[in-house]
Amino acid sequence: MAETLDKTDLQILRVLQENARITIKELAFKVHLSTTPVFDRMRRLEQEGYIRRYTAEVDAEKLGQGFLVFCSVKLRRMGREIAEDFVGKVKDIPEVAECYNISGEYDYLL
Repeated sequence: MAETLDKTDLQILRVLQENARITIKELAFKVHLSTTPVFDRMRRLEQEGYIRRYTAEVDAEKLGQGFLVFCSVKLRRMGREIAEDFVGKVKDIPEVAECYNISGEYDYLL
């Protein structure tokens, strides 16, 4: 899928990862294009699923949650249905910010 992205698309994605609230005008300046093609490229990147959503990084310390915990999880059994069930339950835990399926001794890193 990444073969449909050119150098400018990748540049747009890098800039948006740093600041998703950048204006189209500022983004166009950074990637050396005018605003219309940048806007069109962003819409295409969104429609094709390269950009899934825009989020805000919150200062956990200011919220009184100034520590980060990594938790390794090993499931007793593994299979597609079990994994989907596990991930579904993890999504319901508000304290879990991210969940990764990993290889090695453990199955998941939360």
